[in-house]
Amino acid sequence: MSGASTITMQAVKLNRPATRNWTSKISERLRALYWEMALSKEEILAYYFSHLPFGGNVEGFRSASRIYFGKELHALSPAQWAA
Repeated sequence: MSGASTITMQAVKLNRPATRNWTSKISERLRALYWEMALSKEEILAYYFSHLPFGGNVEGFRSASRIYFGKELHALSPAQWAA
């Protein structure tokens, strides 16, 4: 099984990484459905952005902004956001 996955599904994968097999995929989809019912889109997106890997041990936009540019998120230029 392959193909596109939603932000919620990606956030679930970040929340609990697992070996890629049929069982884990079904479990992830069920957890994604639960997250969709229990959390707002804003909460899911905030979780996703704060746990997204940026190489090495850098997780989340805020950490990446500080490490790569030495700035807080609000101080980034449009070009830096695009990078």
